[in-house]
Amino acid sequence: MEKTKYVEMTINGKTYNLPEEEVKTENLIRDALKIKEKMDPFNERLDDIKEQLIEMADEAKGEKGTVRMKSVSGTAVISYGVSYSYDEEIMDKVEKVMHKPFFRRIFKKNTVYKPAKQLKIFLESKQEKELERLKVEILKAQDIKIKKPSIKILKNEEE
Repeated sequence: MEKTKYVEMTINGKTYNLPEEEVKTENLIRDALKIKEKMDPFNERLDDIKEQLIEMADEAKGEKGTVRMKSVSGTAVISYGVSYSYDEEIMDKVEKVMHKPFFRRIFKKNTVYKPAKQLKIFLESKQEKELERLKVEILKAQDIKIKKPSIKILKNEEE
């Protein structure tokens, strides 16, 4: 039976006798913590900068899903997303009344109802009376979640 070898290490001013196989783990974790400590202020500053750019992009956004903010140094690309889902109980009622092939064209059903591309066209166009009533039900069932914008900051290539 092989005897465990111990290595004496000083950590935070205290001396420890660690098994040899734990020394590498200790060194990696200690290095990671040092790097994280140095990076945290930079990450906080970067987050602040991104928030300011998002605020500026919010003003310029309009109907666009993506805003590009160009400068001499680079470009900030701010992408906005929206997630739609629909109440299953209400949508089951709508599905029973609506023509099935048409319903399946304007909705995709997984575990929740998600709008297909044709839904916007359907909602914005004039329909017969029964479909107009169903549009009201669809909008009642709709749950809109605004996603946090993603942002990339790209360095321009030197020319």
